[in-house]
Amino acid sequence: MERLRLLTIVFLVLMVIGWGFTGYFAVTKPQVSGQQTKELTIAGSTTVTPICEEWARIFMEKYPNVKITVAATGSGPGIKACGTGEADIGMSSRDVKPVEFEKYPNLKVFPIGMDGVAVIIHPTNPITELTKEQVAKIFAGEITNWKDVGGLDQEIHVYTREEGSGTRHCFEKGFLKPFEKEIFGGALVRPSNPEMRVAVSTNPQAIGYLSFGFLDPSVKTPKIDGVEATTENLLKGKYPAFRTLYVLTNGEPDLVERAFIGFGLSEEGQKVVKKLGYIPLYERLAAKNG
Repeated sequence: MERLRLLTIVFLVLMVIGWGFTGYFAVTKPQVSGQQTKELTIAGSTTVTPICEEWARIFMEKYPNVKITVAATGSGPGIKACGTGEADIGMSSRDVKPVEFEKYPNLKVFPIGMDGVAVIIHPTNPITELTKEQVAKIFAGEITNWKDVGGLDQEIHVYTREEGSGTRHCFEKGFLKPFEKEIFGGALVRPSNPEMRVAVSTNPQAIGYLSFGFLDPSVKTPKIDGVEATTENLLKGKYPAFRTLYVLTNGEPDLVERAFIGFGLSEEGQKVVKKLGYIPLYERLAAKNG
């Protein structure tokens, strides 16, 4: 009954939010038999990687004959790897682009949770609040000194993610697009969430952005227009950068792929999503109905 209740909730989430769910029921039912052997390769978003790594650890304990490897390569490379068959399952922290669907028309996309992208600065930075417009101008290279936003007389060191990054896409959509701005060419690129966190946490003049799932005390999250970077504010639609997390297959998933994704959508799998600092599917539904 509990499993049926959760599946019903997730089904309603998909309907309410308007996601496509072709093949959804197919991924929730199959089990891997004790005789099944399979090597499963997963690649893509550094944001989704911790979720799939933990799912893989638990899944392999349940099914010792399945070997799963998870590689953090970024959303764009993960979609490509899935589409070309280099990986069995892709991970993405952004929507698949129309041009990607044109290249890989057999892609099947499965939402697994939600996430936010927070502006981060060094913990010693006296700034406690920024406006969304100030953030846009900083990342566009128009504001270059912290004193111009109420901070110390120091140059601002801007860090960004690489092109194709799902985290970058979410940040740009939430903070820059409303002001028709783009990240300026002088921004320092870091290729993953962990490397972004290290860069900002070790540079008192830095500003960057990070998945909610990677936030920790080593970085500081200033309020944006008075709104704190919290899951509650994300669910209420108050914080600017909010996104869906996905896994993908090239064509209908096979037996083991369906079982793995089905585990991720189960109650146990969604608890992992929450434990790692992301937002389970059912919490999004509850927030919309609340």
